[in-house]
Amino acid sequence: MSSGKNEYSLGLIGFKPIERTTVTSICSLSHGRGRSYSVADESVSINADIFLVNAESEEAMQQWQEIQSSKSSLPPVIMVSKTGEEVTGEKQYALRRGGMAARMLRLLEEITRNDFNYKPELVVGSNSIPDAEDVSMLGSSKLKPAEGVTVGRALVVDDSLSVRTQMELCLQAEHLKVDIAENAMDAFELIKHHHYDIIFLDVVMPGMDGYQACKTIKSNKILRKTPVILLTGRNSRFDKVRGAMSGCNLYLTKPADSQAVHKVLNKFVPATRKEGDILS
Repeated sequence: MSSGKNEYSLGLIGFKPIERTTVTSICSLSHGRGRSYSVADESVSINADIFLVNAESEEAMQQWQEIQSSKSSLPPVIMVSKTGEEVTGEKQYALRRGGMAARMLRLLEEITRNDFNYKPELVVGSNSIPDAEDVSMLGSSKLKPAEGVTVGRALVVDDSLSVRTQMELCLQAEHLKVDIAENAMDAFELIKHHHYDIIFLDVVMPGMDGYQACKTIKSNKILRKTPVILLTGRNSRFDKVRGAMSGCNLYLTKPADSQAVHKVLNKFVPATRKEGDILS
């Protein structure tokens, strides 16, 4: 089960004020990302989610042992030293002091995945894009394909780079091969050369809009059965009527989370979700 958290506090043990400032600065780089970190005040650091301990200080190590003994469950800890020597204890991680700035955030993200069961939430139409190492965790399906195997092909048409990227990540996590286009004309060129199990169309695009593009697709005898999903920020009744008149199969409003996309795939491309297709 996921912890449901996306903000984590760090308890620092045995560090000088200037080192605390350095760690605080590194944590500030995480703000605005999928999950963020902050340094807990010394008065409440015993309740932190993750601890950083100066492994070269006997006093700090003793203090850490006291904190451990007071906890009902063992919190994850990062042992910081000049060499960053490997540690073997449960929920223990090593960090070289000289490489803190480059390594600390990556290590914290590893900890939140391993010890807090963090699962990123990808929302199409938001400002957040998960880190590459988190993408593999986005899939909603319990059935996983063999490595490198896809179970269908999708086309995403949107003039927004962030939306194209979010949709691509989301659909790849659902084991689909994904092609992307910035406008309707580029999409039509791709459609000439590939079969698509589902097409996602933005409504507001330069040149031909999504309504007209959908009508063009649905007027083709070969393509009319291909599910077309209008993906847009417009949510009025008038817009939904226009979407229905264009022949779209569904009007999906942005922002849309990965679970909403998963439900769309289950409904409109069930043939690509069958156990026999997905399991290795």
